[in-house]
Amino acid sequence: MKTYFLSLLYFTLGTIALHAQNFIEIPLYEPIPNSSNVDIPFIHVYFPPINNGAAVIICPGGGYKYLEMDKEGNAYVPWFNNQGLVAIVLKYRLPNGQHKCPLQDAQKAM
Repeated sequence: MKTYFLSLLYFTLGTIALHAQNFIEIPLYEPIPNSSNVDIPFIHVYFPPINNGAAVIICPGGGYKYLEMDKEGNAYVPWFNNQGLVAIVLKYRLPNGQHKCPLQDAQKAM
């Protein structure tokens, strides 16, 4: 049974790996009130042609005002995939019109 499961897993991952720029989209949680730019945060998982068993999470920037998904997220996927790494691009939520760091409020409260 274990061998069957592993074979099925390797076949599935191998099939996905043949399409390096195809990805699996996984939602992280439901929409949160007062969020903007991202209704449902998610990750895109890009599998390399030959997987070395490691992965990297790419968190794109944007100055806490927006997400620069293309230049600071998806642009790095081919390089990591060529190294044999699974590239995971995170699309996270941002506050609605509040561009200061949330830790600033916490530090003021202390």
